[in-house]
Amino acid sequence: MKSDKSKNIIIALLIIIIVILVGIVGLVLTGTLSLNTSNNNQVGEEDNNDQEEKKEEKDLFEISYKEEEYITKNNKGYIISKSTRNLPVIINSNNQETADKIVTSLTTISDKEWNGSIKDTADQVSEMDSDKDMELGVNYLFETKVVNDNRLTFKLEMSGTFGGTTWAGEWGYNYDAKTGELLTLENISTDNIKLKEIITNEVVNYIEANSITIVVDDWKNEVSKLINTTGNWYFTDNGIEVSLPKYSISTGATGIIKVEIAKNVINDYLKEEYKI
Repeated sequence: MKSDKSKNIIIALLIIIIVILVGIVGLVLTGTLSLNTSNNNQVGEEDNNDQEEKKEEKDLFEISYKEEEYITKNNKGYIISKSTRNLPVIINSNNQETADKIVTSLTTISDKEWNGSIKDTADQVSEMDSDKDMELGVNYLFETKVVNDNRLTFKLEMSGTFGGTTWAGEWGYNYDAKTGELLTLENISTDNIKLKEIITNEVVNYIEANSITIVVDDWKNEVSKLINTTGNWYFTDNGIEVSLPKYSISTGATGIIKVEIAKNVINDYLKEEYKI
């Protein structure tokens, strides 16, 4: 009987020990699970923060445009010309000063042509004797191209006609995203002379390969000058595009000469922040 009682006590003690061990294991597992959950949440939060930061960078510049028309009528009240331009509106909650600087620059660029030859020509054709509305005038419009953390690129295009004369033009303007400065080839290059030489050669090769009619002397030197002129080149997703104005080296029938230069041709000569 005494032996049975001892056995019962031992069994009871074993059960208690097992229960205690199970409890300890449960606490350890719960703690580990809690720790893992906490770590996972922390990693998740970090990922979300990274995504938010990337989204914030992507949405740093909010760019829109406001349109403006210039309409002229003759003395009979008929519309002779209607020209349209747009001006950028840029918002940057982190650096509005830079946004305003870019807007001021682009507006100044637009004003020069808009308040000069476009309006002057529109006023002249308004003297036409017509008994109906005419479809004269030009569109002088900006378009947002490449925007990233380091730079913003805008394209300005002019198209239309005034009394049989076709108006056509295409320019590109690149700005530093942090300072708002208008970028030149010198600004973006590690070796301006070499970069300019490479771009010039690419354009010359294109002109020769396409047998484009040349109407100016020493045209290769003229190409070099044009490439270094603000507005005649701009960044694209895959490199840069050089745009030589109509009549600059060729006939009016040739129009604007556009040459795409791939990023692998020029990237080695671009500063790190401007690489494509």
